Amino acid sequence: MEPPTTATPTAPPAAAAPARPPPQIYESHYSASHARKLLASGALVRGVLRVNPKNRADAYVALDETPGSRAVQNAPELLGYGVGTGNDVYVCGDACRNRAVAGDVVAIRLLSKKEAARAYKANRLADDRRKDKMTAQRRARLAGMSEQMGAATETESAATEAESAATETESAATATGPRIPELFGTVVSIIIHDDDRTYAGSLSAVPPPAIVKRHAQFLRSAGRDVLWFRPLSGEIPIMALPAGDVPAELRGCKRNEYCSVRMRGWAATEPVPRATFVEALGGRGSIEAETLLILAENGVITAPATPGVLRCLPAVPWTIPRADLARRTDLRARCVFTIDPASARDLDDAVSCERLPGGRLLVGVHIADVSYFVRPGTALDDHALARATTTYMVQRAYPMLPAVLCEDLCSLGPGVDRLAFSVLWEMDPASGAVCATWFGRSVIRSACKLSYDDAQAAIEGRGLPAAVSCSHARADVESAIRQLDALARVLRRRRFDGGALSLNNVRLAFELDAAGAPVGCRQYPIRD
Repeated sequence: MEPPTTATPTAPPAAAAPARPPPQIYESHYSASHARKLLASGALVRGVLRVNPKNRADAYVALDETPGSRAVQNAPELLGYGVGTGNDVYVCGDACRNRAVAGDVVAIRLLSKKEAARAYKANRLADDRRKDKMTAQRRARLAGMSEQMGAATETESAATEAESAATETESAATATGPRIPELFGTVVSIIIHDDDRTYAGSLSAVPPPAIVKRHAQFLRSAGRDVLWFRPLSGEIPIMALPAGDVPAELRGCKRNEYCSVRMRGWAATEPVPRATFVEALGGRGSIEAETLLILAENGVITAPATPGVLRCLPAVPWTIPRADLARRTDLRARCVFTIDPASARDLDDAVSCERLPGGRLLVGVHIADVSYFVRPGTALDDHALARATTTYMVQRAYPMLPAVLCEDLCSLGPGVDRLAFSVLWEMDPASGAVCATWFGRSVIRSACKLSYDDAQAAIEGRGLPAAVSCSHARADVESAIRQLDALARVLRRRRFDGGALSLNNVRLAFELDAAGAPVGCRQYPIRD
C-alpha cells in the first residue's frame, strides 16, 4: 500500500508590477483662472499663434491686446509690441509651442535671454539634423539614378557637384545664421481653441519615424488599432485616431484618399494629439473632392442649421410689426434699388440718390438689418459667429445664416418692405464733399433688382432693359444711376490726385454645366 501523497504548498502568485506612468513630454498648462490673473498682472501676454507651414518648429504670436503698463514694466522690451505693430513674439520649437496649434489664442510667458538661447540652440540643432537628412536623401537618389543608368554621366556629375555646392552654401548660411528674433516666448495656456474645427488630410497605418524612435511607450500604449492622420497643411501636427472610428473602406489608407478629422485633445504625456474621424472627402482630382478639401482645410463649416437654431427664426410668411415700423424712419417712398451679380439671391445692400433743392445730392446706402433677427447669446448668434461670413465657392455658396434669413427676410428684394440700417449723405456733386450725414434704422422698399449689366446700360445711355421691372419711374432709377456714376468719378479722381494706386487684376469667370462642373472660362469684365 502506497503512502498517501501530500500536496506541496505553492507560493501565492507575485503581484503584477504596476504599469510605469508615461513620461511627461510637455509642460502642464496653467489653469484658466491662474492665466487670467497673470495676464491681468502683466506677467503674461496673449495673442494668436501663427505657424510656419514649411517648418512647424517656427511659430509666432501676434499680440491681440496692446501690453499694459504692468506688462511693459515687467518686460520693457514689450514697448512697441502692440496690436497692429507687426512685431511678433517668436515661439521656438515644439516644447515652447506646448501643444498649441495654428489659430489658437494663447497666453505666453516671455523667456529670459538664457532660456531663449537654450531653446534657439536646440531648435537650430534639430533643424540642422533635418537638413542633413534631406541632403543625404537627395544624394542617395542621385547615386541611385547613376547606378540605374550604368555610369555617372557628365550631367549627373554636374548635378552632384551642384548639390554639394548647394549643401555647402546652406551650411554656410546656417553658420552665419538668420536674424535672431528679439523676443522669445513659451505657451503656458491655451485661451481659445476651436473644438469644432476640421482638418483635411490622409490616413496612414505607418507611425511617423520620430514617434518610433523617441516615443516607444506611447506607440505600445496606442496599440495596432490606431491610424495616423497626416494633414495637408504643414501648420498642423500629425494626429492619432482609433481605426475603429474610420469607415472600413478607408482603413486601407490609399494614398490619394482624403478625409477630415477633429482634434479631441492633446495630453502632456503624448507626442501628438488625438483625433476623431469626421467624414470621407474622396479621392484627389474630382471637383467635389477638391472643393471639400478646400473647405475642410480652411475650417469652413458646412453643416446645416440645428433645430435649436431654426427655433430662433420667425414663422413665415412674416411682416414687420407695427411697433417696429413706428420706431424706424420710413424710407419706403424713396427710389431705392439693388445692384448685384445677375445670379445673386441674397441682396443685402441697396443704394439711392436724389437731387435736393439747391443742387446737392442725397446719397443713401441701405444695409439689411440682420441684427433684428440675430439676438445676442442665442443659438442663432452662435451659429453665425462660428461661420463669420458667407463662403463663396465657384459652384455654390455656404451661407452664414439660414436661407430663410439671407435669401428672404434679410434680402432686399423688390416690392417688399424690409428692415435696414441706412446712412444718408448730403453731398456736393462737383467736389464730392460731404455736407451732412444721418445714420439710423429704417424701413425700405426696393424699387427694382438690377444686375451690373443693367446698371452699365443706364450709365451708357441705353436705358434699363425691358425685362427689368420697376415700381418707380424708370427715368428716376436711370437718373439716380447716372448721378451715382458721376459722383463716383469725382471721388475716384480725388483719390488718384491724392496718390492712390489702381490695381486692376484680371479676374476669371467660370462657366458651369448643369452638374456644376466647369466647361469654360472668360475674363470677368470690369464695369464702371
